[in-house]
Amino acid sequence: EEKLTIHVAASANVWDEPNAHFQVVLAVESQDDRYDGMTTLVNVTVVDDDDAAVSTLVPAGGLEVVEAGGGRLYTLSLESKPVADVRVGVYFAGGILVEPTELLFTAQTWAQPQAVTVVAVDDNVAEAVEFASIWHNSTSSDPNYVIGSELIQRVNVTVISDDSAGLLVSASELAIAEGVGGEGTYSVRLSSRPVLRDGAASTVTVSVLVDGSEVRAVPSTLSFSSLDWDVPQAVVVYGVDDLIDEGEAEGTPIWHTLRSVDDPFYGDLDGPSVVVWVSDDDVAGVALTAGRMNVTEGGDADMYSMSLTSAPEGVVVVSTVLSSHASSQIVVQPTNLTFTHLNWNVSQSIRVMAVNDHVAE
Repeated sequence: EEKLTIHVAASANVWDEPNAHFQVVLAVESQDDRYDGMTTLVNVTVVDDDDAAVSTLVPAGGLEVVEAGGGRLYTLSLESKPVADVRVGVYFAGGILVEPTELLFTAQTWAQPQAVTVVAVDDNVAEAVEFASIWHNSTSSDPNYVIGSELIQRVNVTVISDDSAGLLVSASELAIAEGVGGEGTYSVRLSSRPVLRDGAASTVTVSVLVDGSEVRAVPSTLSFSSLDWDVPQAVVVYGVDDLIDEGEAEGTPIWHTLRSVDDPFYGDLDGPSVVVWVSDDDVAGVALTAGRMNVTEGGDADMYSMSLTSAPEGVVVVSTVLSSHASSQIVVQPTNLTFTHLNWNVSQSIRVMAVNDHVAE
């Protein structure tokens, strides 16, 4: 007795198709009439190993994009050959953009990966790490490639912000002068857009704080919103004309603080400072207003007056000092004048009289 083995093999293809069922007829030819013409049927099932699916290939470690940075790529391809064109739609949500938003695969290009570029939207908002999502579906007259998004792998994207909350100041130092026309100006704006909450603009208040009494800044508060955050606003700085000779100028710092109840990144921040140098227009001195300064023994007294040229920070006493010869010839009243910050610019008079010494000279 000899056994014969018959091998049955399926022809390989790349189409997704149903399992096929066949019958193989085995017919016997023999000189033995008992076997000649005998037939038997063998049932054969061909199991298809191809699946209609959209394959997604994402770089190792996932997709991470940075605002104002370059794009990142992932690819899509089909896992089996379609019998008609297949269009794969690309949809997204979150702070990203994708290109293209539709891919076309044909019976010739189905296995060739096609790239999708993902970039972060540069929204100018200081924010924490954001997560975005991309999903897909496919449509085709090939019924095997009508595939919903739930059957295609989603792509998760991490979005890194390149923005930070803060204040941009146009100058770090400013030189001004006391008095009218001596003022100076600098401008400020936010470094990022305050977040929009449910479509409503957030507000950030900037306080302008002067350290000292020699400088005045106007306005003392500025308000920025999500709509005008990048529009510079001016601060005008005036030197207080205090009528005091203060000598060499010392820098006066102006500080800035930022507050917002809407945007936590602007909740409590300190901005850069501006140092203001004030040129003083006052000079310490004594102003003298003289009379004719010509007196006669036994005649009328003459007068002259004095005042200070700038306000003192303490008491100033101006004393009249006569030479030994002059003290025998004239009398001065009073001999001391006292000035304070209250009367420094009020003239005080001094009487000068000639001494009648009855000597011919």
